Amino acid sequence: MRFSLFDFVWIAREQRHIQRNPLARLFYTLFGGLSTHARIRIGSVLRAIEELRLPDTARVLEAGSGFGYAILNLARRHPTWDCTGVEINPQDVDNSRRIAQAEGLAHTHFVCASLVTHEEPADSYDLILSGDVLEHIVEDDLVAANLYRWLKPGGWLVLHLPKRGRLAWRFFPMFKGYTVHDHVREEYTDSEIRLLLGHAGFAIQRMDYTFGPLGEVSFELNQLFWTRPPLRFLVALLTFPLALVLAGLDFLLPKSRGNAFLVVAYKPRPFGN
Repeated sequence: MRFSLFDFVWIAREQRHIQRNPLARLFYTLFGGLSTHARIRIGSVLRAIEELRLPDTARVLEAGSGFGYAILNLARRHPTWDCTGVEINPQDVDNSRRIAQAEGLAHTHFVCASLVTHEEPADSYDLILSGDVLEHIVEDDLVAANLYRWLKPGGWLVLHLPKRGRLAWRFFPMFKGYTVHDHVREEYTDSEIRLLLGHAGFAIQRMDYTFGPLGEVSFELNQLFWTRPPLRFLVALLTFPLALVLAGLDFLLPKSRGNAFLVVAYKPRPFGN
């Protein structure tokens, strides 16, 4: 199933079910989420997943499901898949469960747990996805090992990770010092990602850039006044039409550079199988 530009525009549309404000509910229904950062990240991951052509009976895990944007989208688009989200924030888990119930996604489950200590049977999943999660976890090597163990031989990992901040290209000067308070490391370089996944046992099929120049400008317009949340929200609404167009172009166009990485890797089958 192809992930189209229309699908990209409506990312996070399922969130309308938990909005108490009628205007917020209408916005999510018409346009999906306000965050173009989440839209570019999740759109890149979902498009890569659709290109894998997984079986109709696929078992899928999102490691660090957050608000549930990605796994709920997959569950809605693929009603025969068995989908699970693991997330450490109990409020996000509760909201995702409510959305799944409202959407009639009986095949979708959410677990509140840490990816470091959570246990799953070995060789359980055809696909594991994770978007901008590992940079929040000190023991990223243990999480990578867990993901490898939980995948079936031949199973796929689709991973999105931000590039190291001081190596990232910025448009507005105020973003030269942009930081995320709960990142436990200074993001990643491509060589660090290869080392991390290789040490866990993964074979990387491809590593592409996301957040090219157009995507970065979209993100910055969406996050202007990022140190002042009320003002940031108001400006994000005002700049949303332009930011959405730029995000859509970034999604559609090839990129020779970017501020984040999309990684498609797999768990090799045992020799002779």
